[in-house]
Parts: sequence; structure tokens; C-alpha cells
Amino acid sequence: MPLSFNAFRSVYKQYDNREFTNEEFFAVFGPTEEEIVDSYRSNKPSVSDAIQDYYSYYEPEHHESQCEEHYPHIICVVTGKSRCFFDISTTAFQLESYFDVTIKGDDVVHPKPHPKGIHKALKLSL
Repeated sequence: MPLSFNAFRSVYKQYDNREFTNEEFFAVFGPTEEEIVDSYRSNKPSVSDAIQDYYSYYEPEHHESQCEEHYPHIICVVTGKSRCFFDISTTAFQLESYFDVTIKGDDVVHPKPHPKGIHKALKLSL
């Protein structure tokens, strides 16, 4: 998440002179990066440039951070499947050790496509 948030911060600072906190990004997280940039840009004609700049900021940081220890690699799964179904499948395919955070349909009051599962995974992964 830090890489994505830093890229969003750069774009919003450059185009709108606007600062965002992690909490504000968590609140809008879920749509594609293009949709997030489009939704929160006040200068609509420059949205396509802002989206290109987002990826221009994101890609180099992404490659550089792969070797840095201060960015943990966390894999989260959010599924609408029940805990029992998920556990059977991940055990059968020997995948359980690959996931740091798993949110199943019965872990949240409002399952997918509601964003609560994603929000819960993000909070648990930090």
C-alpha cells in the first residue's frame, strides 16, 4: 500500500496541490487506480495526464522497493466464500502458508462486493 499511496500523493500534490492521509486513501480504496484519480481530481481535463503520472511514479518505486526491508510483502485474500469452503480449498492445494491475511464471507457482516472486507484486510495488514 505505501507505494500506491505515495504515487497518489504525488499526483494529487502536483495537479491539485492537495494532501491526503492514509486514512483518506483507505476510505476510497477499492476502485481501480484510474477511477480513484478520476473521482478525486478537481481538474477533469488533466485526468488522463494525472493517471499516466500516477503510473510513472508508481513503477520505479515498485521496482526499487522489492529489495528494501522496510516494505513488508503481505498477501491478503478477501473472498465471499465461507471459512469452511476457503479452508478446504487452500488446504487441498497447500496454499495456506502463502496468505498473511484472509477475510472470508463469514468474517464480515456485509460480504463482497461491499468494501468492509477489503478495509478489514488493510487494517490487519498494517
